[in-house]
Amino acid sequence: MSVMNDQVRKNVCIVGCGHIASRHAKLLRQQVNLFFCSRDIKKAQKYSNLYNGHGIYSDFKDVISDPEIDAVILCTPPEVHCEQILSSIEAHKSILVEKPMVISPDEVQLVGEKLKKHPEVIFMVAENYMYKPSLNDIKKILRSGNIGEPRKIYIQKQYMQNIHTWKKRYSALYEGGIHFIALLSALLSHRRPTKIDSVFPVQEKRRWSEQVNLP
Repeated sequence: MSVMNDQVRKNVCIVGCGHIASRHAKLLRQQVNLFFCSRDIKKAQKYSNLYNGHGIYSDFKDVISDPEIDAVILCTPPEVHCEQILSSIEAHKSILVEKPMVISPDEVQLVGEKLKKHPEVIFMVAENYMYKPSLNDIKKILRSGNIGEPRKIYIQKQYMQNIHTWKKRYSALYEGGIHFIALLSALLSHRRPTKIDSVFPVQEKRRWSEQVNLP
């Protein structure tokens, strides 16, 4: 599959045509040539029609074997992320993968080892909490030393979130709570949490929290 027009723009395939895929497509449709891949070819065609797509696929293998595709955005369930990431790296495709990146420490190690062998591949996890404007403000406060060295951080969410589709196969901590773990890692780049305690109050309170101890 080749793109005849606008050759200076990158060809990017969004894999998985669910809600989050539409958000990426809206942001990128004026910046790159978009392609769409879904096991349901009708969904891929629908998204292509909506977002000025340049082509569709029903099989991920066809995406990574197409030399015209420069990068992939993986909006698929996390249990298939590792295999898709490794295949994309081998095919020299740059990657943006939705959180959670993978589902086990072993898979993290596999991805890391593969990336070391292919430094030409750009790899990024779509974790939006690491880009919150408030993050830099909090970092400045911590670096100032005015409040001393933090020993414990308490994070609270003010509303409940309904879990549906593939998310039902994972705990709320893993699916939604991963945001807060990423936030902590970004805040304390020189340290890592050693223990995470999650509290899930009854639904009427409509909040849940995490308490993290630091070394």
